[in-house]
Amino acid sequence: MSFNFKITKKNGKEYGQIVEYFYNNVKKKGQTRSFQSFGDLKKAREKNPNFDKDIELKLKELNSNVNNARQIIINEKFNALSNAELLNDYRATAICGCFGMAFYRKLWEQLGLHLWFDKARRNSQGGINYDFDLAVFFLAAMRILNPASK
Repeated sequence: MSFNFKITKKNGKEYGQIVEYFYNNVKKKGQTRSFQSFGDLKKAREKNPNFDKDIELKLKELNSNVNNARQIIINEKFNALSNAELLNDYRATAICGCFGMAFYRKLWEQLGLHLWFDKARRNSQGGINYDFDLAVFFLAAMRILNPASK
């Protein structure tokens, strides 16, 4: 697993994101997924003149400690939410709600449930054509975070 900065051009604008390269054991090939998006690079560089240097430092940090890369980004997002004004914002509350799942996802993986559900999907012989593990995880996590009567 490694991280790189990817620039995408669309409608004459450049958009930047950090992408994670990893090996997918199910599909038996390498894949990429977006790790963090920065939006329009022109606007980002106007807001922060040191944007390019900051990205280089962030990539070095992520690649040097790949195992804790996800935790680094989660910590940054929590630090950004520490402002009292931002915590009163509805969108910030929704973001905090999503981070409540991070603890349960870690527990889910430590128990090996993600492997069990992935194996069950593979053994279904094409009967399950969606990410069964994530679907069950989200149902369980939302039940824990918001225990409403069904």
